[in-house]
Amino acid sequence: MSKVELFGFIEQIEVADKGRTYVTKRPVPCGAKLLVEVPLSSMLSWRPGSDIPDEAWFDVVAQLARVQQEEPGHKALRYNQEALEECPTQSMYDDICEQDFKLAHAQVSRNGFLGSVAEGQEKLLLFLHTSFFNHSCMPNAAMLTKSLPGGPVHEVYAIEDMAEGEEVLICFAGNELLYMPTEQRKAFLRTHHQLECNCNRCDNSLPTDSAMLGGVDKCPPGG
Repeated sequence: MSKVELFGFIEQIEVADKGRTYVTKRPVPCGAKLLVEVPLSSMLSWRPGSDIPDEAWFDVVAQLARVQQEEPGHKALRYNQEALEECPTQSMYDDICEQDFKLAHAQVSRNGFLGSVAEGQEKLLLFLHTSFFNHSCMPNAAMLTKSLPGGPVHEVYAIEDMAEGEEVLICFAGNELLYMPTEQRKAFLRTHHQLECNCNRCDNSLPTDSAMLGGVDKCPPGG
């Protein structure tokens, strides 16, 4: 079961044309911890480089569908229409209807990823809550993945001071992406995240990238 701990700084809201996202509830100082989350995780693990076993994939799909039965708000998780239409099988679970199974499948396709859980082993992971953060190439927060004995967790920190009501934005692909030229960066996001980024850097409203790049590491998380 996915578990999340919030620290009183952020909340989820619905935003027109964006869907569900996180905004600040009160002023946030640079370096503040905003969220810690343990993901949904497949019971089965396998060696890196192997194909994802069907049992592991549908295990996480079923976990997500059951969470959504109890907390319908999680149905707002992003997905691609193509994955919804191309679900490879019918629901194999008596307690999950066809429509809910297809939706969860599409959402795992969009938001799930592989993570190391032990030396030489990995699992399929889905971070329900951090999946609601939106992307920016000028982020005001950073997400770290920490490996613990029970598996990885996500921690999100503010990397600059934020005012009340400000949207909390992360970079989906880490700092490496932020140093790419604009067209290369946009192509990467389009290919790997099905995302057309329209942040201030990507729409060329900034004269150069140097103003932003000088501050990528301006406030180390937890500092």
